[in-house]
Amino acid sequence: MIALSGNGWLTTLADLSLILFMVTANALAQTEPANPAGLHHSAEAPLMAEPVAIFRPDGDPDALKHWLASQATDSRQRLTIRAIYLAGGETAAVDRAIRLAREARDSGREPRIVLESGNAGDISVSLAYDSDPADMARQLHSADRTNRPEEQP
Repeated sequence: MIALSGNGWLTTLADLSLILFMVTANALAQTEPANPAGLHHSAEAPLMAEPVAIFRPDGDPDALKHWLASQATDSRQRLTIRAIYLAGGETAAVDRAIRLAREARDSGREPRIVLESGNAGDISVSLAYDSDPADMARQLHSADRTNRPEEQP
């Protein structure tokens, strides 16, 4: 008989971590959003992950549509239109961002617009896995319910 020593605690720690994750995801999935209308009024900075893909408008009116068509569709990704404006350029930045948002909606994507003041005017569109963690937990919870085997009588 060969005795292995010192590795049992790793398995126990991994099991406990998985249990903690499942309990947390279940609790998040059962909570109701604080704002049932789905509107976010927060002074916090928006959650923005590292982008998977970035698009910068080049003047071609169909460029965004073609770019979105070339990107994989994933419900976990969020499309963000980020407009940086100089002082006094707020209106122009908003107009450009709204035009891009309409194009994105026409392509089947629901965009988020982020406006920021800065040292240079710029606009970009990005895809990133930065959706709301509570929404992700609800999706996991609902997927768990649909993936259960049929109960036998």
